[in-house]
Amino acid sequence: MSLRRRRLLGTGMTLIAMTPSALGDDEGVQNPWQISPSNGRLQKRGLFKGEAIPEINWSSRDTYNFTWGLTGVDNVENYKFSEGIWASFGLLLALVLIYRTVLASQHYTRRVASISSDLATHFFAQPVKGFRLFIEKHLLTAPLWRHRHNDPITGPLGLHFGTLPSRIHGVLLFGYILSNVLYCTLWLPWTGRNGPEGKLAEPTKAALIAEFRGRTGVMATVNVIPLFICIVRNNYVGDLVGVGFNTWNLYHRWIGRIVFLESHAHMIAWMVNKVNQSSWEEMNRTIAGSGFLLTGYLSIGALWLILITAIAPVRHVFYQTFLGIHQISVIIFLAGLWAHCYIDQLPHLLYVNIIICIWAFDRAHRIWTICYKNFSMADRSIRNIRCSVGKVQLLPHGENAVHLTVTIKNGWKYIPGTHAYIYIPRLSWTQSHPFSIAWSNPTPSNISLPLATVESLSTSTIDDKTLSNSPISPACSIIPHSNFTRTTKSTDLHFIIARKTGFTNNLYNSAHTADFIADRDLEKTSMGAKEFYVFVEGPYTNESYNFDSFTSVLFVAGGSGITHPLGHIRRLLAKSGERLTATKRIKLAWVIRNVRNVAWIAHWLEELWRLDDERGILEVEIYVTRPSIEQPMMEDGDGRIRFISGRPQADVLVAGILQPGRCSGGVVGAVAVNVCGPGALADNLRAACRCRMDEQRIEFSEESFTWS
Repeated sequence: MSLRRRRLLGTGMTLIAMTPSALGDDEGVQNPWQISPSNGRLQKRGLFKGEAIPEINWSSRDTYNFTWGLTGVDNVENYKFSEGIWASFGLLLALVLIYRTVLASQHYTRRVASISSDLATHFFAQPVKGFRLFIEKHLLTAPLWRHRHNDPITGPLGLHFGTLPSRIHGVLLFGYILSNVLYCTLWLPWTGRNGPEGKLAEPTKAALIAEFRGRTGVMATVNVIPLFICIVRNNYVGDLVGVGFNTWNLYHRWIGRIVFLESHAHMIAWMVNKVNQSSWEEMNRTIAGSGFLLTGYLSIGALWLILITAIAPVRHVFYQTFLGIHQISVIIFLAGLWAHCYIDQLPHLLYVNIIICIWAFDRAHRIWTICYKNFSMADRSIRNIRCSVGKVQLLPHGENAVHLTVTIKNGWKYIPGTHAYIYIPRLSWTQSHPFSIAWSNPTPSNISLPLATVESLSTSTIDDKTLSNSPISPACSIIPHSNFTRTTKSTDLHFIIARKTGFTNNLYNSAHTADFIADRDLEKTSMGAKEFYVFVEGPYTNESYNFDSFTSVLFVAGGSGITHPLGHIRRLLAKSGERLTATKRIKLAWVIRNVRNVAWIAHWLEELWRLDDERGILEVEIYVTRPSIEQPMMEDGDGRIRFISGRPQADVLVAGILQPGRCSGGVVGAVAVNVCGPGALADNLRAACRCRMDEQRIEFSEESFTWS
């Protein structure tokens, strides 16, 4: 078709669309813009669904018409830009999903090939090159700037100012912030053209501000949806793309700041037009007499309360107070936002209803999960309801820590590296705290779980004979890996919880009141277990990890962070014995302050060595940062544990895993490095891995809890 015919066809369709028959009531279609027959003024139908439609003189300089309702607001454009936000968010998730899918397929291919062929192991050990190396080294693994990422920024008096995002997170956040700036400013009547089809050029300032008010209000409401998606614990979107809660929480904070700024831009735009039209006193009287405006200001007040309590130093020092105020403020914010949109029946009330449904569904899902996991009925009788019971014991001769064992009546599908939220009503009815699951097994309820004796760990050597005398060894008999990953009727979950402040301090003090017998001369302590009713919510995973395709794996843990790698090591040892994984060498480097802290995991190390079955896959190095003369450090009889005084050097650890192990047959293969510990330790290991990426196929991952 020629250009001339296209123009004629377009003109004809336009004339048809403008005819009364096309816009008449007979066809059920109304012209949104009509001229008042009395004075020739233009007005928009359906702008004010909850009240009478006024007559609007678009050519007047009177700003009153632009101080209320949807006057001057182009909702067609607003909906287009709201769709743009969803398109941007969806595109981002699609890219992450594609990346995760490609990475998973590569891991599967490498695992299958490396199990059957050493040649394939050498092939996959080759480093990536070119553009992919640049992306992985300088974008995916890199910190935002120079070296610091998870090492918290501290100020005067030790105040905590949070952590910096990684470089890839910084790029994505910058893109999201920039898109919101564009969505709030594009296609506004900067040249003064407004009204139907932009034909009228007056008034300029009032129309511009009114359009900006409507745009920012819609954008703020739309952004609340991803704001809530990012923070829900049952995040099915996160499970789909393999992104953990720690990352979602980072985006939650930044999207919350965007909502705060856009909401205030929406409010200030209305105030400017109202003050220009009347005065500050008249504006205050208008607010006091309007439920529509009061509910809006109620939401703004809730946002301010959230902002003040969410400042990093305040949040870290008074976290439980922050959490309670935050949840109450969220309810106030949602109630005010819903009422604000409902009173005048604003079109984006649909978005608010979606937000409330997301919030309510997550709460209901969590309550159902807690009830299903922690309550059971014997003989299907409501009179015989049983609740999960937790046994808490002090960890003797080490630093302040407790061992919490929770028996789940309805079973638990344990996945290595997962964490769970723990509720103890006796300590607090409102608090729940996340802790990594150190160990899990389908132990019958009649088997006691005392801690390993510690006197063997305060001596100069640790051997298999000493560990075999541990009273916990009968309960930790070898269990095939298919059993500890499958749901059973009764499951024991084990947690190592270090004493800090608040909840953990109360838990430690409660355990300390249990019956015990102390002999100071012999330095022996027999601890009694204190039982609580415990509710466990989960399991949740922070990130998606799979180490089956790596020939060499290095786990680095600091303090109580040892609870994260234990499950992974157990799974790798069990599956390697069945030739289901490519792993031929596992090295664990654990940083502790006191050598007696080895008692935390002594009985679990025994089971790991049994799973190793003299193959020599597992190597353990324990770095003691505060050694003492009374507690000499030596290797155990088989040389599987090496005690080293001082802090580890990240480059030495990485260089060591890149060398062939004593039982790996001279094969290194692809290397995985995983760290769970202080931020400085993680940052140092990241830097060391990045320096080696052009020498060996190495992938770095970290487990961090930077939520508070």
